[in-house]
Amino acid sequence: MNRWKENTGIKILTKFLRMGLIVLGIIVTLILFVETAGRLFNHNFAGYEEILIIVVFWLYMFGCAHASFENSHIKADILDLMIKRDSVKDFVHLIKWALTLVLGIVLCYWAAQLVVWSVTQGNETTVYRIPLAIGQAAIVFGLAVSTLFNALYFYEEIRSFRAKHLYKRDKEVTP
Repeated sequence: MNRWKENTGIKILTKFLRMGLIVLGIIVTLILFVETAGRLFNHNFAGYEEILIIVVFWLYMFGCAHASFENSHIKADILDLMIKRDSVKDFVHLIKWALTLVLGIVLCYWAAQLVVWSVTQGNETTVYRIPLAIGQAAIVFGLAVSTLFNALYFYEEIRSFRAKHLYKRDKEVTP
């Protein structure tokens, strides 16, 4: 299962996500360290929050995308505990992945509209005049990559469901 994880493009993307998490985490730490150290010497780095929030947006969305790859998001799968029949449980998983994919596509579309709107409006931060679209683009990136991984998991779930339940019935019917 999950043969798509062996794809070269997926491997490159996941390495990019891991490196991005490391680099962005270091940048956040450095920004906070410099600001804290500056306070010791009564130096105020005006507007550092503008840079920090953009980096944190990207860090969060890289983490979101990587968690989607690992399928390690926080879940509330109470139905798995309540449903006893494997076929029903597997069908519920199919529905869950389908809804996740649809919601990911819709949210990605809305996020892209937000970025386009922000660019056309010329929205910028107050101190350094950084375009807000830079931080908002992180949302598009994170949702797009997460949706890609969710689509791949959904595909695997369909294959698994067919192999377990549909092909099984076909074999039982044929003499």
